[in-house]
Amino acid sequence: AQLLKLDSICVLLFVSLNVFLRIEVLLFLSQRLIFQIFLDPEKTVVHQLPPILRQTQPWIIYYGVKFYHPDPSKLKVDQSRYLYTLQLCNDIRNNRILVDYETAKRLTALMMQATLGDYEEEDHKPGYTADFEDFHLIPKDSRKNDYEAQIMQYHKAKAGYTPAQAEGEFCEVARGLRRYGYHMFGIQDDQSDTYLVANGYPGIKIFQESEEIHHFQWPNIVKISYKRRKFRIKFHPVDSEGEPNREVIEQLKYYCGKQPAAKRVWKNAVEQHTFFR
Repeated sequence: AQLLKLDSICVLLFVSLNVFLRIEVLLFLSQRLIFQIFLDPEKTVVHQLPPILRQTQPWIIYYGVKFYHPDPSKLKVDQSRYLYTLQLCNDIRNNRILVDYETAKRLTALMMQATLGDYEEEDHKPGYTADFEDFHLIPKDSRKNDYEAQIMQYHKAKAGYTPAQAEGEFCEVARGLRRYGYHMFGIQDDQSDTYLVANGYPGIKIFQESEEIHHFQWPNIVKISYKRRKFRIKFHPVDSEGEPNREVIEQLKYYCGKQPAAKRVWKNAVEQHTFFR
């Protein structure tokens, strides 16, 4: 099992790798994600894991999005688009993408339409949505009394939508949500205040809780580097109209938990930059 290659895993899962979808390994401790790495399909799994994980089995392996599409509604392959929407559902449920209550209900109804087809009163009795918990984007303890009834009404309103149309609209709505399109990592500043660094197709963003405090577009980034725990971004500052000053280079420095974490942040940023530049 330790020499298992990703093409073998893909055969078992009946999936294929493409430019957006990749295999990733996640490690959880007390239900909290503490490690995430996308795997190189040309290498064996074990040789890509840190030593501590090589002795820990079974590994949890996921099929996920590595490069978020700037306009995912344009994905044409049915299987890729469906898997992409599942990833977005997971991102919203895990608070990586931020969504309001009303939009979350609309998105859930679109997934119901894509999966079940048109609402039929005879087939879809009260409580039918409970069988599709992965499509529900609001935590159970936050759902209002009329939550299911409203999902049903939204589902009814999408009558006639094909799976492709429902998934396409889901993607169109999702890409307009805050924090769509990013991989996020926990970091700290010199005062030990916590932030998130987010790498994606628009560039690099820094968030403090849910508030965006910096956005560095790829053309304005001069250098990304790491040394030990430090992660640095060198960039051209922009004026009030968003125009960069190419004569000036500024720098921000943050700290990751350990050196391997800083390397993962740096590597992900470099891969995103290389793919989207």
